[in-house]
Amino acid sequence: RDPRRIAMPPSSQQQDRHETPLQAILLTDPAPYSDAECEGTENAFSAVRSGLVPATLDAPPALMPVNNVLAIDYVLEWLAGAGVKEVFVCSRDHGSQIASHLSSSPWSASMSLRPIFDRTLRSPGDVLRDLDRRAVVRSDPFLLLSADVIASADLSATLAS
Repeated sequence: RDPRRIAMPPSSQQQDRHETPLQAILLTDPAPYSDAECEGTENAFSAVRSGLVPATLDAPPALMPVNNVLAIDYVLEWLAGAGVKEVFVCSRDHGSQIASHLSSSPWSASMSLRPIFDRTLRSPGDVLRDLDRRAVVRSDPFLLLSADVIASADLSATLAS
């Protein structure tokens, strides 16, 4: 056996990284968070958001049905399949609707669903700063995505590297 090929034991930081359950952050509010914040700018988010009005006045896109399944349930299924154990579901608007849905979600049996409702979270950066201040995101890596994304990509190879 070649002594140069002997694996060194992982450092405690590397061990912690692999022992910490994978976490995800879901953003339930479409960006930009208000037209006034982005007045005079055109971007893909405002086009999508305006296309969903008036449906999104009473509920966020994450609670819109797609083929009779709420968009957020597609994301939670995908995250559970990727091995995510804890999900922070961050909402600025419609927090009570999101929390109500999460409390009855079948995905709460396989992972911890933690709703965070805060009217001051105006951007994804605000969400990340708030979670950093709370010191609740411990996994490295962690996932950050919109709660109305529908995906089927296999994340295992990406997360393994």
